[in-house]
Amino acid sequence: SDWSSDVCSSDLELEASDWIRTHEPPNVVLMAREPEFVFHYAHDPTVWFPPISDAKVLMDGIRRYHVEFVVVARHQPSYWLPTEVYCFQALEQDYPGVFHLRHRGPDDSVYEVESAIEKN
Repeated sequence: SDWSSDVCSSDLELEASDWIRTHEPPNVVLMAREPEFVFHYAHDPTVWFPPISDAKVLMDGIRRYHVEFVVVARHQPSYWLPTEVYCFQALEQDYPGVFHLRHRGPDDSVYEVESAIEKN
C-alpha cells in the first residue's frame, strides 16, 4: 500500500535521526529532505533540504537558518529530483572542507557544517 511505502522511505531518516538524537547536543539545527519526519524523531529544529543543485543557493539557506547538520539520505527511487546525494555533491564541490562526515548509516549520512562558514 502507499502508506507502507511512505514508512519505508522514511526509515533512512529514522536511522539518521536516532543517531543525531543520541550523539549530538539538543536543539542543533538540521537540514533534511523530509524535515517533519527528522524533527519528529531527532527532536531538533529541522529545515527542508530543497531539491536544488545550485550550491550557492543551498549555502545561502544553510547560513540563513544556521544549519549545523545536513542529513543526506539515499532514497531509491527519489520523489524529489535532483536527489539529496546529487545536491550535496554540488555543495561539497563548491565548498570544500565545510562539511565533515559525522555518521554513515546503511543508506544515509550526517554531515556537520563547519561553523567558520558564518564568517565568509
